Amino acid sequence: MAAARRPSATAPARRTKTKLSLEDARKHFQAQLPHRIDAPNQALGFRKARQGEAISAETGKEAELYPLCSSTMLEELDSFGVGISLYFRQLLALFAVAALCALILLTSGLYNASTCDSDEIKDGSIDKGGRDLDYRQSGTSTGSAAGCLRKDLSVARNVAPDIAVCVIMLLAALIADKMRSRAKSHVDENAQTASDYTIVIRNPPRHIIDPENYRSFFEEHVNDAVVCVTIAKDNGLLMTLMAQRFGFKRDLAEFAKTNVEELGTVGRLIQPFVYGMGLLKTPKYAQDNLEKVEKQLKEYIQEHSRVTAPPTTVFDHQGPDGTWTPFRAEDCLQIKKAMDKNDDGVVKLDGVPFEVRWGSKATSKKMPTRPDTDMIQVNIKNDNTRIVRHREERVSEFDWHKPSRVYVTFETEAGMEHALETFETSGFRRMVSKYLGWESENTPEAFENVVLNVSRPVEPSEILWHTSHVRRSERWVRLTVSFGLTAALVVGVYYVSINIDDANSLALWVTFVNSALPVFLKAMQLMVEVHREYGDDQDSMFLKLLLSRWANTVIAAFIAYGRRSRLSATALSGVMSILLMDAFLLPVLRVFDVYDLFMRYVVGPRQPSQQDMNALWSGADWNIAERYTDIMKTLGVGLFYAAAVPYGLLVTAAALLTSFFVDHYCLLRLWAWKPDFDDQISRRAIGCIALLVFVHVLVAQYFFQNWGVYPTAAIENYCFDFTGSFMSRKEALRAGDCDATTISAGHCLSKFLVCEIGRA
Repeated sequence: MAAARRPSATAPARRTKTKLSLEDARKHFQAQLPHRIDAPNQALGFRKARQGEAISAETGKEAELYPLCSSTMLEELDSFGVGISLYFRQLLALFAVAALCALILLTSGLYNASTCDSDEIKDGSIDKGGRDLDYRQSGTSTGSAAGCLRKDLSVARNVAPDIAVCVIMLLAALIADKMRSRAKSHVDENAQTASDYTIVIRNPPRHIIDPENYRSFFEEHVNDAVVCVTIAKDNGLLMTLMAQRFGFKRDLAEFAKTNVEELGTVGRLIQPFVYGMGLLKTPKYAQDNLEKVEKQLKEYIQEHSRVTAPPTTVFDHQGPDGTWTPFRAEDCLQIKKAMDKNDDGVVKLDGVPFEVRWGSKATSKKMPTRPDTDMIQVNIKNDNTRIVRHREERVSEFDWHKPSRVYVTFETEAGMEHALETFETSGFRRMVSKYLGWESENTPEAFENVVLNVSRPVEPSEILWHTSHVRRSERWVRLTVSFGLTAALVVGVYYVSINIDDANSLALWVTFVNSALPVFLKAMQLMVEVHREYGDDQDSMFLKLLLSRWANTVIAAFIAYGRRSRLSATALSGVMSILLMDAFLLPVLRVFDVYDLFMRYVVGPRQPSQQDMNALWSGADWNIAERYTDIMKTLGVGLFYAAAVPYGLLVTAAALLTSFFVDHYCLLRLWAWKPDFDDQISRRAIGCIALLVFVHVLVAQYFFQNWGVYPTAAIENYCFDFTGSFMSRKEALRAGDCDATTISAGHCLSKFLVCEIGRA
């Protein structure tokens, strides 16, 4: 009998299963797309349907897809939440500003095209980098500073339009935040969510786990009904293990319906990295990992449910209603240390106006006789006195029952606003109250001796419950490592960019890196960083991706050429190529997402079950940080080179408009569902616009100072003054000769402006 054939080391597992249905996958895809559903109580008359919601409970009508084109397009986007709506509104506003600036700079482009074509410029000159460069305008460099000489620079045609652009962009940056605030209020009115009625407490007392305590406290001080109190506990690791256990058990249930052979050696090595993507799934891997997860889960529950810490002395004070409330852990430790030193004494508690007395000192004006417990707590402001007791208690050092956040939802939005006005305070004031005991007239009422850190919450879908157990110190360490790795990546990309000789190749390289950066950074962030809220996760991605794309697109492309070659036709045509790709190539790649199509049509049919195949038909992955960095990168390139490439802003405006329509289509017909975003990144983007204006001013000055500065081999007889003798820059300035210039050092912009104005 022939021996059974062993599986190949690289061959995937063979599956004996029923044929998967592509039609069912398409139906699942359609069901995952955003639908709107009737909601008479909403200002829009509808709302975005929740996942799986097909019929309106209020009207009984079926949910329908959002229309791709309508007269109320922006209002319809309000139902997607503040973050997405603000993104599209800001995109349109930036297009309008960029288009206006582009029209102003058309005069500079037309002037350069008609003037900067001097016969004194020679083509084919070689710069210090060894590149064969052109210095006369042609093709996409038409209308740029290429081929311009020092005498061609005009205040009226070059400098004045650029100053007008700076003023417009600065005004736009100044009023952008006010417009954002108004737009946010408009969106909130159109789409009400639970966060509009809720506050979040970020430092809840660790020993209060009964929601009724918060309900009674806030109803007393806010005069509004509390309809819900949500206590989030430090059990993120438990939730993670439970989710992993559910996933592996679901996979095993699917494997029971089919016959799947195991993988070879190479397949088993790759399997841990791609299993979560739905690739190389086998029963043995699922069973082995299920056993590991169940073991971790059992150990975790045992560790956090039993008493593992040594006995601890706990002190309680008795309230007017007879209930005993424990002191804070730090107060218990302070009292215990003081009692160990003296049998009779008094200790002032840190951060609160209370002192604890024991032994013969356990008396006050309002309690002249010592109680049976031989301990009292006295308010040093009014002598109010409470009886104190002490007891021995075993408490787990890592008690996952302790709360990390508390969310209090009021009946009305006015109640929420009143709560914020009453309890919202600065971190400095909370520290002063806690550690120094100093109170001001407007210090909020303390809850269980704690001045609460109250603020507005993010949208409920933004909360990452499974990371609630990760401490702040660990999160900051991980964030630092992530930014360090990003910086190393940027340095590597820079060294590659400066060694690319061909301008078109450089433009293609820049475009490729900009497309690959989100994929790499998302994978790295998923492995390294931990955040408690989705908005913080996106904010981190926004900063890393924005700095990386700016460094790759603007700085690397700028430094890749020498100072005397940055105004060559070759260099400036490369800038236009980058902008043209941003305007037309990248939007096409977003619509025809190659990775998503590959996962759907190639990987999907090879999944072990229809459910796994449907999971790959849930829409293309995307994030709001990537979209913001894309438009900030395009705007950054356009403004950075606006003085040298005036037509660039026209392409920038076209890119912004294209992004609006393409992203709108992708949101409604291609992209996967994402949680509602707040306006965190939109605020960050406004600050970036102001930074771009500042950078543009510096770079424009640099370009004007180096107008007509080319390698000596590229220019003939233009390094001399009117007498025909060579002059250095310092000599020219001392002589006050406005026509004198030098190839090696550029010219002084302030001197140039004085001369031009004097001539006028």
